[in-house]
Amino acid sequence: MFSIALALFSFTHPAHASAFTMSPGSACQPATSSTSTSLYYSKRYVSSTSATTMDCPVAFDTYDGYGPVSASAMYVVDNSGTAAVSCSLVRFSSYSSTMWWTGSSPTSVAGHDSGGELLTIGALGAGVGMNYLYFSCSIPATTTSGSSGVGSYYVD
Repeated sequence: MFSIALALFSFTHPAHASAFTMSPGSACQPATSSTSTSLYYSKRYVSSTSATTMDCPVAFDTYDGYGPVSASAMYVVDNSGTAAVSCSLVRFSSYSSTMWWTGSSPTSVAGHDSGGELLTIGALGAGVGMNYLYFSCSIPATTTSGSSGVGSYYVD
């Protein structure tokens, strides 16, 4: 009986926060509540006269998401002919009030494709304590070519 109790209390967190997790752009929200957005087939578009920061939460199978991320990417829509979408993956630790990011913020080709463009963001090491992850993207202002936004995103 002692070995059963010991086995129950020796549970540890997995080394990897989650298997492949993909989310729709509709989960993203503008960093400021006054920014207008629209949805079209689960893509979140920004309707604004200025560039906007869009934050996209990452959901995990475990409660705190502190494991490492081996790969991450975003599918973005860039309808601006003059500005690019730029995104990075951020880990925030409420335990130490510390933020980490991937160290790269790839950008789209301005006006590249209204159907979507893949931005490979990269890996991110494990965190400490209670953590959450989110993508932070700079989305260009709406132009006569249309609105830009986030189609979907994933971590692995």
